[in-house]
Amino acid sequence: MNRFREKLARFMFGRYGTYGYDALAKACNVALIVLAVLNLFVRHFLISLLFWGVFSYTLFRFLSRNIAARQKENAAFLRFFGRIRSFFSLTARRFRERKTNAYRKCPSCKATIRLPRKKGAHSVVCPRCKTKFEVKIR
Repeated sequence: MNRFREKLARFMFGRYGTYGYDALAKACNVALIVLAVLNLFVRHFLISLLFWGVFSYTLFRFLSRNIAARQKENAAFLRFFGRIRSFFSLTARRFRERKTNAYRKCPSCKATIRLPRKKGAHSVVCPRCKTKFEVKIR
């Protein structure tokens, strides 16, 4: 058993799988589980094909020696997923605070600004670009 462990350690040396479990690997594993469960109920060729494609890609990433490229892929995934997560988190926050706060966009930099919900016209300075503009809250 100890010889097998040594051979496996030598084989994995310098491969991306030894550097940990990154966000893209987690997302691929979640996709694999979802596709496997879906395939249990639906039994469609395309779902099975997609499952094996994601599985192959995950295995390729795990065994890859090009660590810089795998880290670049993970960074691109995090940028993409970060935008989606921030959109949903802002939407949930807006819904939760709908009675106490109003949200408006800055006309110049398009940043979303949270304002206290006080009726009337207000003069607002954007914290990002320092543009002054008027806001009407109903």
